[in-house]
Amino acid sequence: MRKLLLLFILLLISSCRTVHEITPGVEAKITTLIKDTTIYIYIPGQKIKQFVEIEVEKDIYTEPSIIKGNYATSVAYIHRSTLFHELDEHEQEIRETIPEAIREVTRERVETVPVEVNILTWWQQLWIRVGKFLSAVTAGVVVVLLIRMRLKSIF
Repeated sequence: MRKLLLLFILLLISSCRTVHEITPGVEAKITTLIKDTTIYIYIPGQKIKQFVEIEVEKDIYTEPSIIKGNYATSVAYIHRSTLFHELDEHEQEIRETIPEAIREVTRERVETVPVEVNILTWWQQLWIRVGKFLSAVTAGVVVVLLIRMRLKSIF
């Protein structure tokens, strides 16, 4: 019983210390979002007519010349020595997509603030070292006691 009491007292006297240290750190996170942009252009329809008189001795007549395109139709002809031209623009909406036109960049910075750790005094350091020494002695005593008890039970 006396030995167990001594063992218990030695365990109470021993001490421990943490070894975890917090270091400051900075973490940066950059996000880039790229988007395509679509532009719509509305073209109103309109009709343009123009004529030019040509001075010649004899009247000239021609068949109409018609050119049709995606955006307009053109008709040109000569009637009684006058050149007529009609341009009919179609009403439409043009859609054009510009790839990667908009870039959104987001920057995020996270800082880890270190916790201030107090420096131990010489007295505190002494007791930490004494605790380590007594822990080693206690472990040795326990091992010796266990070996003795084992040997007594065998013989």
